[in-house]
Amino acid sequence: MRQFGLWLLLVALELTGLYLFTTGFFPYKRSLPGFATFPPSSTSTSRPPTATYDRLVLMVVDALRFDFVLDPSTSAMAYTQGLIRKDRARAYIARAAPPTVTMPCLKALTTGSTPNFLDAVLNIVEGDTSATLTSADNVLWQFRHAAGKRLAFYGDDTWLRLFPNLFDRYEGTTSFFVTDTVEVDRNVTRHLPAELERDDWDVLILHYLGLDHIGHLEGPRSQRMAPKQHEMDQVVELIHRRLLADDAARKARDPAALPSLFVLLGDHGMNNLGNHGGTSVGETSPALVFMGSPLDGPAAGDEEAPRLSHYAGTDTLPTYGIVNQVDLVPTLSVLFGTPIPRNNLGALIPALLAGRSVEDRARAWQTNADQILAVVRSNHPDFVATHPRWLANPASLPVADCDTITPPEAGLDLARLQCYYTRARHLTEQGTAPDLALAARHYAGLVRYAGAAMSASFSNYNLPRMLAGIAVLSLSLGLALVPFLPTLTRIRTSRILGLFTVNLAGNPYWFPAWLFLLMVVTYMVTLLGTSYVEDEQYFWYWWQTNLLALQLVRILRAPAAAFPVAASREWTAGCLGLQLVLWRLAQQWNDAGTRLRDIKDIRSLLGNQFDSVTAGLLLLTLVLVAAHQWQMLSPGRSYHAYVARAATAGLAVSVFGSHLLSQGPDGLVQAPAVYLAVAHWGAALATGSTFAQVAYVLYGVSLLATVAWAYDARCRHPAERSRIYLVAGRSALATLTLLLVLLNRLSNAGLLLIFHLLLRLDAPTRNYYTTHQPILPTAVSLLAISASFYNFGYSNSLATVDLSMAYTGVAAYQVGLVGLLTYVSNWSGPIFWSAAAALGPVEGQALTGQWVKTPAPPTQPRGESSVQRPLVPATPGVGSRLARRAVAVFTLGQVFALFFLTIVVTIQRRHLFIWSVFSPKFLFQVVWTVHFIFTLGGSLWLSGWLATTG
Repeated sequence: MRQFGLWLLLVALELTGLYLFTTGFFPYKRSLPGFATFPPSSTSTSRPPTATYDRLVLMVVDALRFDFVLDPSTSAMAYTQGLIRKDRARAYIARAAPPTVTMPCLKALTTGSTPNFLDAVLNIVEGDTSATLTSADNVLWQFRHAAGKRLAFYGDDTWLRLFPNLFDRYEGTTSFFVTDTVEVDRNVTRHLPAELERDDWDVLILHYLGLDHIGHLEGPRSQRMAPKQHEMDQVVELIHRRLLADDAARKARDPAALPSLFVLLGDHGMNNLGNHGGTSVGETSPALVFMGSPLDGPAAGDEEAPRLSHYAGTDTLPTYGIVNQVDLVPTLSVLFGTPIPRNNLGALIPALLAGRSVEDRARAWQTNADQILAVVRSNHPDFVATHPRWLANPASLPVADCDTITPPEAGLDLARLQCYYTRARHLTEQGTAPDLALAARHYAGLVRYAGAAMSASFSNYNLPRMLAGIAVLSLSLGLALVPFLPTLTRIRTSRILGLFTVNLAGNPYWFPAWLFLLMVVTYMVTLLGTSYVEDEQYFWYWWQTNLLALQLVRILRAPAAAFPVAASREWTAGCLGLQLVLWRLAQQWNDAGTRLRDIKDIRSLLGNQFDSVTAGLLLLTLVLVAAHQWQMLSPGRSYHAYVARAATAGLAVSVFGSHLLSQGPDGLVQAPAVYLAVAHWGAALATGSTFAQVAYVLYGVSLLATVAWAYDARCRHPAERSRIYLVAGRSALATLTLLLVLLNRLSNAGLLLIFHLLLRLDAPTRNYYTTHQPILPTAVSLLAISASFYNFGYSNSLATVDLSMAYTGVAAYQVGLVGLLTYVSNWSGPIFWSAAAALGPVEGQALTGQWVKTPAPPTQPRGESSVQRPLVPATPGVGSRLARRAVAVFTLGQVFALFFLTIVVTIQRRHLFIWSVFSPKFLFQVVWTVHFIFTLGGSLWLSGWLATTG
């Protein structure tokens, strides 16, 4: 119990340090308080810009990547493309800042400020009150309170969390039932005819989710993508035609009536897997299209942005350039004559100001500049926008462009801002048209430079809190090293030098211990490089392959007498060779990381369609795993075994039915006739979600029946308790495998079968090293746990988080349940191998009493060439010691990784890739920490306790 208490203290320190560091590194962003207002107008150049529109329809299509609109070869949005070709719309590629998930992007689109990375986590918490923008200045608040406009909303209920009590009419749809690609959009479109007939709204916001859900389920090349794009295009046509007709009618009644503006945009894009959250071109490049009667015709004026005909190597329709997503906020504010939100860092979109007078354009840019300078002053209180000497003596203004001024200090160049603003003020006061046009250019230069500079450095780290977290984590690291101190003190210099020699016949214990420490140290070094973090899987694949090869060499050189009768040296070596082959196959199943995303892997060859190959793999996996559980769990005289076996069989059937019925008609196009018949019969009984719910119940029944069988068998055979626990544990692991098949994509069923085979093949090697080198099986398990995460195609990018299976069998959104299913579905590989590692102590205890052959002594009678001796000395506590050793190894590895990563993140907090590489890695490390503490650590202690009772 002393070791368990020490571990609990270590966990408490680790979680405390993690909390301190996380709250210091991811603080809620501080912003300028209050809401913007226009200053009193004293001169013609200080009046607010004139509104040019009075009605707005904002249509957000979730994950509307730029090529879904602008690429004629892949887009099915013919009407929208026709408007762009005829210069009846202004099309842009809107660059989104990471993390590219809905909530941060919506905050950027409404406040104009850079996203907070912690919003990527809060994005899935529907009840999180910190997500609201009720106290933050935003364009919708300005529409409602400064301009008195009436707002209506239909779509993703994230808007309702961000802006409670702001809409006059609304209906939200949950954004997390990603399996729904039809009703989620129909629930928005069904309101359109009635809303377009009404005249009691000024701002109508629509947020469609179906296209994003298709991407999550099947990727951007899904067969359902083109029909969904066509559906969105029909909505665009309906709205655009109706707004043009309404504008014409209103203009006929009142010549002074202002027109309507229609904006089509994506909140973010998606990568080639259909996910988002990262920094790839596809994820950060949503489309942005402006439509309306004033935009019928080419843009005029010398401020038009450069036209583009190509982007990222893809042929696209001509656009008006690339803008930042936050640029929408000041543009809408100026077009509708409202104050720009106080924390905005965006710049006006020049082509949208075409048709305005030179004086009005200068006023618009001055308003944008004054607003963004207030943000600068909040970070630099002593900053003065105008240079007194330059303003008093215009002749002393620098002749060279303001862009060439060398900053006097690192970071934001304040002198450059002074140059921009002083020149612009001087030119504005001249009042002539050429001077006002030049002043507008200087204001624009100031806004773009200040916005970009502030966005790059706009972070509010609580450094003392971060350092306090690191200090507490160092204490937990010290406790993690305590179990290794005796080993470290016994190591002599000659043994350290032996690390660099191929001395495979030396002491078998210390070499793997130092090999493990070498692995930990090299892993910490990789955390310093962004490329290593993005493609971390190669580190684990390299160590896994080489450690397996090392085991193979050592086993081939070991004496044959060291192996049990049931597992000869040659058999053990053959099993290791097959493991090398199967692990290589697993590594190629799903390509992870960033470098090989476009290379065909096994998953892409299989696809996610329910055809004969994928269905055959699914059936094979279910049958073999269920049969293995049946084989292990002998009924004997206990009816509990019959219940467990029957529940497992029902579980396998339910998993198959859930996958089959969840495909829908499109997913069964290539299915053999027999599967279509089964699907038709199953659909008459229940839905795929119902089958999944039945599977959850049967999993629980099988688990409880297995526990009851173990208890009953233990009472009847107390001397065999260790072996009974081992059989029960293996049975539970087989049942868990079936559950993981349910919570994974169809194409990954074969991967879980490979894991099951690898575990069976590893038994002889594990049994041998449990006796001779106890630390080595633990190191191998650590590699399997880590590498298996990447085998499923995941990486240290939020874009690879798969939500498609997180709602399997969920009838209503519950954040706790969805969060748990997200964890289980995305960490299926680590969960499987953690459960397998947790069986180690029980397995080690169960080995007591097995026998091996040894050479016969000289006094042996003739005809008997060998004798037998116990493989493990029959002493109590073997399993408990194995559990403590495994907990020590796993804990040291993960505490080392977390501690060093916090140091790296602190050092690199001003790095260019802090939010795109290091921050996602830190979030993933937090989940890994929780996994190692609760899933793996808790299971190991339970296994050790069971082994002790055996």
